[in-house]
Amino acid sequence: RETEKKKLKINNFNADLPVSDVIIPYPSQFVLQKVKNMEFIELWYFSPDGCLKKIDSIVALKSFSSFKASNKALQDHDLSWRQFDMAKTSFLVHIEKASWPNKHQMALVLFFTLITNHEHRLRPRREKTLLRYASMVQKDWHDRLTLNLGFDIGLFNNTLYNSLLDDV
Repeated sequence: RETEKKKLKINNFNADLPVSDVIIPYPSQFVLQKVKNMEFIELWYFSPDGCLKKIDSIVALKSFSSFKASNKALQDHDLSWRQFDMAKTSFLVHIEKASWPNKHQMALVLFFTLITNHEHRLRPRREKTLLRYASMVQKDWHDRLTLNLGFDIGLFNNTLYNSLLDDV
């Protein structure tokens, strides 16, 4: 009877359910824990580069034993536009899986939609300004939420954005 208790168990599966059409890469356990705790984490960790681990010249999916920050992580404003776009999509999938409050998820969806569809993307160097804005605002949003001073991240602040134009 005790041997039966110690025996490993595995959940059942649906024999009629095929493999998913798309499998979103998983970030490290370190990142998933941050998401679960609703803490700020750089979007790089959700990018394809952030979900892969390079060992010598072999690329492998990151192991779930990865419980620390990567020294290769980029801050959000240092990402390429493509990295940012892919990472934010993965981030949104993972916060949904982590059961973040719907209000927070919808605010972040709107935030990223406003950034990625902003008319200034068509102008020289403005993508970099939008990345700086997104990086600063998302970090500030998370920081203020922990202090119970949260704001609606889905409301674009043109004054702040315009103040960043000269810095790029």
